[in-house]
Amino acid sequence: MSVLADIAAFVADADVSSLSEADQRLADRHFSDTLVALAAGSLIPEGRSLLPLADSASFAERIGLISATARLTEIDDIHIGSCVTPGAVTVPVALGLVGMGRDRPASTDVLSAAWAGVEVMTWLGTAIEGPRILSRGVWPTFAVAPLGAAAVSSRMLGLSTEQTTHALSLALMLMAGGIGHFKGERSGRWMIFASSVAAGIRAAMAAQEGYTGDVSLLDGDWLSRSHGIDMRKIPFRQDGCAYRRLSMKPYCSAKQSISAIEAFGMLLDKVGSAEEIVGVVAEVPSIFSEMVSRPSIAGSRSTTLVSLRHQIALRAYARAALYDIDRSNTDIDPSVLDFASRVEIRGNTALLDDLPHSWGARVTVALRHGGEETLSVSQVLGDPDHSLDEELLLDKWRRVFLQVGAREHGEAVIAAVRGVRNIGAYRDSLLQLCAPQINL
Repeated sequence: MSVLADIAAFVADADVSSLSEADQRLADRHFSDTLVALAAGSLIPEGRSLLPLADSASFAERIGLISATARLTEIDDIHIGSCVTPGAVTVPVALGLVGMGRDRPASTDVLSAAWAGVEVMTWLGTAIEGPRILSRGVWPTFAVAPLGAAAVSSRMLGLSTEQTTHALSLALMLMAGGIGHFKGERSGRWMIFASSVAAGIRAAMAAQEGYTGDVSLLDGDWLSRSHGIDMRKIPFRQDGCAYRRLSMKPYCSAKQSISAIEAFGMLLDKVGSAEEIVGVVAEVPSIFSEMVSRPSIAGSRSTTLVSLRHQIALRAYARAALYDIDRSNTDIDPSVLDFASRVEIRGNTALLDDLPHSWGARVTVALRHGGEETLSVSQVLGDPDHSLDEELLLDKWRRVFLQVGAREHGEAVIAAVRGVRNIGAYRDSLLQLCAPQINL
């Protein structure tokens, strides 16, 4: 059996009810967390800027734009072993295709399809060593999104195992490699991300109509020859349910920065006041140091989500702003700017030893009256060993909506997404609540 056929056999029969109750609760939380990201993303200017693209978009492309709306928030989940953010792909695709497949309880279809997509995306991202190829300009989630979207779509459309195999093959052929550096007020990043998701949906729809692909693509060195991406031969689903290895972000940030932010926060709590800290050295895995060292630029939202200096300074003087997914305010507190100038970032090759299981950090603060404090962390809040329970998730969601000035709307969203196991019964109203700007 080919690799793709083996994966397709799982996708075609994936049933979330076969998971343990604990794993099903994890699946519920990740699904709900992504819906909150989608709802919040639809409220901010960068999310709303995608609306003109939807006017002339196909059905698949409109679902892709919904995925982009969730992904751009930087509060969606992530699998650190693969550097893939699966929820932003799997949840919108599954929700968007409700009612288009075989006659089954829609809630089971949606949650099962999303699970199948998570398994497929994290497996491929791990096989191509997502954290390491990121530094080469390959965006791991963008690369695996067509395959993940095809898996979800195949399950939602009720494709046979053979049809699903061809859908996955066609999706792989639509896979892109590296990306460039996006500049300008409106980043094309989200347009191409939406297109990658749409490509996977179209692949499944084509397979449904009898179109076929090359089902042996992953049995040899095709990825290396065609994309320059080496692929390790690892068994599919070798470590059990993927939800156990997903991280939830505790606030709005590129995940590569969060361990250092959290380590600094623990040191700040110990010291008692940011005024007592005259300097900070933040060490991160060397493959991420260039990325997180980029400066924040007033009015450039994406730079404030990546810049470790900026986010450590927010933790010092404006902690609530870590939950602000908008960050379009061009006025940055002078105390934040001053503190950010005191943060030095270093790449630490020793921290690579923890990859791909954790993205650790080592932070040292120099104190005003002499001396220093140092803390090393590996797993932090939101990681599998320190997961966000329902209470912590609720707190995160409410803080996010509060920061975008939508507290009342946020409560309505939260009430809706907490009933995720009955999602099929109110799919249309949920989409209207979470993604009102894009009509399916």
